[in-house]
Amino acid sequence: MEDFLDINIFGDSNDSPLLTQQLELFFQEIALGIKVAPGEIWGCYAAIDLQKYLFNQYITINTIKNEVQLFISKNCSHASIFQYETNAQILTVNDSELIYIEVKVYTEDGNEFLQKFVLGQ
Repeated sequence: MEDFLDINIFGDSNDSPLLTQQLELFFQEIALGIKVAPGEIWGCYAAIDLQKYLFNQYITINTIKNEVQLFISKNCSHASIFQYETNAQILTVNDSELIYIEVKVYTEDGNEFLQKFVLGQ
């Protein structure tokens, strides 16, 4: 596989402003799809508009989960490298509904990594 390089736009615990590890790049691809609205980044219209589900009482958890999985498989170039699974829940906190998403990634050496997202805050 080709080597990829990207700017660390979320500035998490990684001290480097650049991401070079495939797992880091994969998680950033997923985060971009979940945290950034469609069209919010110039020229990038591939994103998941999960906010629309916060006020929809007829939505199912499977619909949210399937939309996240579909986005990852179609738009994340590192999706073919890793085994992964997604889970979603709708949580009620202080009378507000939140969408809680987990993406669990399995590496070839048997390690498991978890990335969590909360929407609706």
